[in-house]
Amino acid sequence: MTSDLSRRHFLGLTTGTAAALALTSCANSMPWAAVAPRFKAKGSKLNIAVVGVGGRGYSLVHDAKGENLVALCDVDERSAKKAFEEFPNAKHYRDWRLMLEELDASIDAVVIGTPDHMHAPIAKAAMQRGMHVYVEKPLTWSIGEARELIEQLDDFFRNDPEVYVSGNLMFYYVEGNPAKCTSPDVFVVRGVPKGERRTYKLWEEGHPPQVVIELSSQSTWGDDLQRKWRLFERLGIEEYFIFDPQYNYLWEPLLAYRLVNGEYEEVAVENGRVRSEVLSLELVDTGETLRLFDPQAGEFLPTRQELKDRKEQAEAELARLREEIAKLRQSG
Repeated sequence: MTSDLSRRHFLGLTTGTAAALALTSCANSMPWAAVAPRFKAKGSKLNIAVVGVGGRGYSLVHDAKGENLVALCDVDERSAKKAFEEFPNAKHYRDWRLMLEELDASIDAVVIGTPDHMHAPIAKAAMQRGMHVYVEKPLTWSIGEARELIEQLDDFFRNDPEVYVSGNLMFYYVEGNPAKCTSPDVFVVRGVPKGERRTYKLWEEGHPPQVVIELSSQSTWGDDLQRKWRLFERLGIEEYFIFDPQYNYLWEPLLAYRLVNGEYEEVAVENGRVRSEVLSLELVDTGETLRLFDPQAGEFLPTRQELKDRKEQAEAELARLREEIAKLRQSG
């Protein structure tokens, strides 16, 4: 299959490059003493929680082991097994939100070693509770773009009660096995009602997403092209789009795949545009970011900021017209 061969060819050529570009630590040892603790006496140890303890996160756990490790959190038990076994006295969690809620008063600082797309939400939640944060770079480069796409799609489908739009949400696909989960940057599900969800459980909802959009980064592009590609194909996700916001990691900035007879086939992206049959929208690489275009309306789906700007412009124009009418009445 052409798409699979192109992926394999690209991965074979770039494996060495990817390793060379791997994220490096800011320092061999993190300066914990420089972080102001929550009302700690001078010289006392900090209570540290680490989110994402497999891979690179394992080294962050060791950087922090001189302090009090009160909690370790990772959605993948297999990846976390080594750290969990080495530090049995720390509380072990799969859900960082539950960790922050249960140990709120016990945590001085949170160390974040998760994939890039989860850096910002975890850091924000911890800081909102008054905790100090160490987060691997980058902090927010793609989270804003994903949020804008989610908002645009949510607005586009606002009148359809049976379309659910979300992203950066834990998606569990095997009942009874919490390690079987993923967190797409953006996904759309037809046939399930709107509403707030803490997680998306396939066996409860009854439908997998029909569309997934991933924003690749230095630490995720290989996973997007391999593990997630195979997983989404197996789950029957009809359309899978991968975009490289940094224009640095993929052989093309925008890649598109559509399920045909149970297998993904690559869909041609022409002049930076590709149509989603499920969404009846076009995904467009503008050269700066990824936008959604409505062919029927002949325009891009507006961002929330663009809608706000339009409203302010309309209100300013209305005020100007009212002022003109008032002047005409006075002169008449």
